[in-house]
Order: sequence, then structure tokens, then C-alpha cells
Amino acid sequence: MASGLQDLVDQRVGAERSLRDVRPDQITSADSLGAVLNLPVTIKIVLGSSSLKIAQLMSLEKGAVIRLDQRIGDPVEMQVNGRSLARGELVVKEDDLCFGLKITEIVGVDRAVAPVKPSEKPE
Repeated sequence: MASGLQDLVDQRVGAERSLRDVRPDQITSADSLGAVLNLPVTIKIVLGSSSLKIAQLMSLEKGAVIRLDQRIGDPVEMQVNGRSLARGELVVKEDDLCFGLKITEIVGVDRAVAPVKPSEKPE
């Protein structure tokens, strides 16, 4: 990898490691909370999964259909940075001509930690 790219990867990995080590009770000032609330996260909506043999994968062509383990109407999973956080149903946002997720269940939050709204500032 080019040096600049490697530096970027090292910074990203370091930031992710340090964020994982932060406990909620360590966030004590408004500045610390603001810094954490402004960190970017990657959200993925998982429609389902399938298992294929490598030979099947290599023989896929345009127009091939891969059957998923989810049925139409089943809840889909929302992952944040690779961790399951919620389930919901797909919706169509007609005004934007795109899909959205209506959250129906929060599944991956430690209930001992109260959710923090961006407008709230700790004392």
C-alpha cells in the first residue's frame, strides 16, 4: 500500500480501537460528548443472506437470481459498524424514489446506558 493510504488506514484503525475502549462513564464533558457524537459510522441494511459454493459463485451471470433466507415482509437488520442494532421494515420513499427503513425494534443497545440525544449536554 502507498504510504499515504497506509497512514489513513492506520489512523482509521486506531480511531476505531480507541472508540471501542471508551466507556459511557468516561464521557464527562460536553466537548467529549460532541466529539463522540460527530464520529461517522457506517450503516448497512441487511436484506438477507445466502450460501453458495465457489463454483456456483463463479458461474453467476447477468440475470442470475440468488435466493435469500428472508421472505418478503420479514424484518430486515440494521447494522452499525458491523454490529446489529435494530430491525425494521423496508419502505419506499416515493418523494425521493428510494428505499428507507422504518425501525420496529432496537436490538443491540445495552439498556444500562441511556440514549443520549445530540441536543442534551452532560453536566
